[in-house]
Amino acid sequence: MANNVLTPRRQRFAGLMATRTMSATKAYIASGYAPRSARVEACKAMKDPRVQQAIADKQQELRSGMASLPVEAFDLEAGSTALEQADRLRALAGAIGMLP
Repeated sequence: MANNVLTPRRQRFAGLMATRTMSATKAYIASGYAPRSARVEACKAMKDPRVQQAIADKQQELRSGMASLPVEAFDLEAGSTALEQADRLRALAGAIGMLP
C-alpha cells in the first residue's frame, strides 16, 4: 500500500463511517474484514490519519450533495406509509451517491 493510498476495504470502511449509520466494528465487518478481531482492528483503523481524512472527505462530499437537492426532497409526508418514505429516502440516498 502506498503511503497515502487506502485499500479498497479501507475506502469502504471510511465511506460507511462517514454516513454514521453503524458502529466502527459493524462497518469494519461490512467492509469485508473478518469479524474475529473487528473491534480491535476497527479502533486501529479509526486512528489512521488516512482513514480520518477519507471520512472527512466523504462527509464533505455528502454535505455538498445534499445541499444541491431541492428542499422538497426532504419532505416526508405525514400521511405516507413507511414503505413510501423508505422508497423516497432510498432515492435521496442514491441521488447524493450513498448508494451504488
